[in-house]
Amino acid sequence: NSHGVYGAAIRTFATPLGFEVEFSYSPNFFGSNRLLIPDNNLVTLMGNLVLSGHMGERSRIYLSGGGGLMKSSIEDAGDFFDVGRNDFGVNAGVGFLAALGGSLALRGDFRYFRNLGDDEIDQDIDIGFGSFDFWRATGGLLLRF
Repeated sequence: NSHGVYGAAIRTFATPLGFEVEFSYSPNFFGSNRLLIPDNNLVTLMGNLVLSGHMGERSRIYLSGGGGLMKSSIEDAGDFFDVGRNDFGVNAGVGFLAALGGSLALRGDFRYFRNLGDDEIDQDIDIGFGSFDFWRATGGLLLRF
């Protein structure tokens, strides 16, 4: 399902290889049914390597990939129990920047997110891809300084 995402990112573009720290908050990520799931959200905080190339004089296309925190939270309707989970996650995607003039640009990207973890409750540490994954398409304004 589509829903809103709020966020911010800080990125370096000194060379074709840069680094980005991205934060996003998505309210009602798991649905907006007030009776079954009254309040829920997903927060991501990711550090990514960014490989960019110029597309003409004022635009760039980039590949991005990295990892960080994926925090999900679901509150119970009857206040019987709340479910919250912190996972390590990875993401990869592609995006573009189109300069509008001066220090303002349009940004858009398409990324795949997946959690990592040990899904088996035992004495062994078996880190692998978890069962939680999603695609995200975002767009916004970029301020350069």
